[in-house]
Amino acid sequence: MITRFAGLLDTGGTVRLAGLGDSLTYGYMVGRGYFDMTVDDLRDRFPQAQLTVANHGVCGDTATGGLSRTGPLLRPEPPHLILVQFGLNDCYMGIPADEFGEDLTQLVDSLGRDAPESDLLLVPPPLLRFDEDNRMVKPFRRAFARVAEETGASIAPIEETWRIHEAAGPLWLSDGVHPSEEGYSIMARAVLTAILD
Repeated sequence: MITRFAGLLDTGGTVRLAGLGDSLTYGYMVGRGYFDMTVDDLRDRFPQAQLTVANHGVCGDTATGGLSRTGPLLRPEPPHLILVQFGLNDCYMGIPADEFGEDLTQLVDSLGRDAPESDLLLVPPPLLRFDEDNRMVKPFRRAFARVAEETGASIAPIEETWRIHEAAGPLWLSDGVHPSEEGYSIMARAVLTAILD
């Protein structure tokens, strides 16, 4: 559980949530992505909370791109919780997983310095449809776990939740990479688990 943020949801005051990521945070080609689903669920569970949200998902972005966009994310006031989601574009652009891990560490450290009161939740890539893609992305998922351990940031159990979920429909769009709304719902469930359980 992300104790500080979860506690704020019970108070009835203003609670600020932001997402920083790529097309998965943006919610590419769906009506509602995991960020929107997370927000909707929190509003349903905590109607007394005055939840304000900002989705800073940009299609095609990488961890270094996210680092360049932290300024607007933190203005006018830093969010109480920031979801940090990258990795797929880094992988497909040929950035080595170790270098991605360094970029992600730099991003987390920067947010920690500039917004020390903000909780951070790392959101690793979900499972992909094709085995070859999953083999490529696996080291990037490991980088998330390593950065979480080294920095103390929380991490959403995306892969574990994905593996145990019984899907009612297709989990990916036709590219086998971007989730369908059903796939995004699994990601949202994992994020909510990290926030509340």
